[in-house]
Amino acid sequence: MLLIVNRTIFRWLTAKNFHALEFDTEQPTPPEKLLAAFKSGTGSYARAFEYMARYVFLGCIVVVRVTDGVVCPSVCLSQS
Repeated sequence: MLLIVNRTIFRWLTAKNFHALEFDTEQPTPPEKLLAAFKSGTGSYARAFEYMARYVFLGCIVVVRVTDGVVCPSVCLSQS
């Protein structure tokens, strides 16, 4: 079951063009702010995945590593 939920979140995130998002509300909600961060270049797929996984009560942490001077966040899931 966890694998199905993880795949669904991943496929939804990778199928969307977050740079073209437009919201109708004047005051965006926290999920809208997270997705709108892609438009400004401050969002990452790892953080979006973490937020969505926690929203459906999956244990999830983001592991940040530095490769060649570039910060590369990646997601690590746990079953807790």
